[in-house]
Amino acid sequence: MIPQIPKAPNSHRQDSAPNTATFLASHLHSGVLAGVSYACFQSLVDDPPSALLSTLPLLAFTQITYVLFCLEPSGSGSKGKRLRASKKGENTTVGISSRVLPAFLSLLLASTIGTVILYICMVLFGAPVTSHFPHTALCALHVALLVPFPLIYTNGVDGERWRDIVSVSMPMDGAFGGAIGALLGAWLGAVPIPLGSSPGVFCVVEGNYF
Repeated sequence: MIPQIPKAPNSHRQDSAPNTATFLASHLHSGVLAGVSYACFQSLVDDPPSALLSTLPLLAFTQITYVLFCLEPSGSGSKGKRLRASKKGENTTVGISSRVLPAFLSLLLASTIGTVILYICMVLFGAPVTSHFPHTALCALHVALLVPFPLIYTNGVDGERWRDIVSVSMPMDGAFGGAIGALLGAWLGAVPIPLGSSPGVFCVVEGNYF
């Protein structure tokens, strides 16, 4: 009797599909952000507060979709291993449901505390305190959804991780790399024009998106 050679596990094939989907979704996310920025270009020049307010729901939906499908929530290392062992149908359902609450809490923290901190930073960098409040507040909210939201989702409120983020010593990943790119673009946009003016807000937002 000829002994049968056991087949190697096909975990690589099973993981390749989610990795491909994540890769495509990540690039689709970048394309959507660029498209939103291009579509609202003229209205952002003419009336920044109205343009920022009208694009806020689409930005929030885009970012929520991005973190749910492309990023891993904080503390999900052991959960990810258990989910791979479950059935294919259950994997998607349980995986998404376990990400909804962290995404909601991260969005809440980013849109409240994150917006306040960014607003204060913008004032310290030259934005006016007594005028152009809608410009600065809405700009801070857009930056909060683009930068702190994914970082809070992937890193939680761990003080050690946030020290690494602030000191730019954290290993590069999707959320951290996107945050650096967004902040660098916002800074380059704010350099030539005063931050408190309408063109200044326009340059910060456009630089942040690109």
